[in-house]
Amino acid sequence: MGTKLKTLGQSGGQVGPQIVYRIGTQGSLYGDDGWNILTDEPLWPWSNEHSLKSKISAYAAHGVNGKRGFCSDGVGLYGGPITLTSYIWEYLGNPCPADILSPPVPDIKANGSDGLVSIGSNDSLVVSVSLNDGNYSNQDADWWVVENGPDGWQYYDVLGGSWSFLPGTLITYQGPLFSFGSMDVLSCSGMTPGTYTFYFGIDMSMDGLLSFDYLYYDEVSVNVAD
Repeated sequence: MGTKLKTLGQSGGQVGPQIVYRIGTQGSLYGDDGWNILTDEPLWPWSNEHSLKSKISAYAAHGVNGKRGFCSDGVGLYGGPITLTSYIWEYLGNPCPADILSPPVPDIKANGSDGLVSIGSNDSLVVSVSLNDGNYSNQDADWWVVENGPDGWQYYDVLGGSWSFLPGTLITYQGPLFSFGSMDVLSCSGMTPGTYTFYFGIDMSMDGLLSFDYLYYDEVSVNVAD
């Protein structure tokens, strides 16, 4: 895909297979209806590959280091962390195409701005989040929306059902990724003067822990003056 081999086959055809989409409908066995048809369901990026990497790379028994192959540390040719998908696609030295491996892009804004926002203590503040899931639609992840300010750390609670900021640094939500437009997570006024930093992160290793190696995040700061 995207190389000279795409057209070097007989009569200008492809050399070798192109394993991009699932063959066989979900749940079908040999001989069932649809067992050998080419579907439009992408095989890449590989499902929950970040969780697989996290577990395998932690292996260190019997003198074997689990951080090998697609579990290695470092950056792939495509510019992001090495994953099972990038390792397979980049084995021959070509960067993984963006339409095969495009990481999720979380975005968080304060009063519609990405930069430093300055307001008075009596002014209104609206913090909103949005997400482009890239190629990772429906893949499991830990979702984090947290804030650090004069009163310490707070997290946005969805799992507990309050849909509000509570003291602490607990996880916001766990579940499959999906793209969504702007959603307000805070709308208030009369804030205590000081600097507040809000974070929205997607952690692709769904284990309830903040895994920085598999974290994609955005942040925005707000300075509240007297």
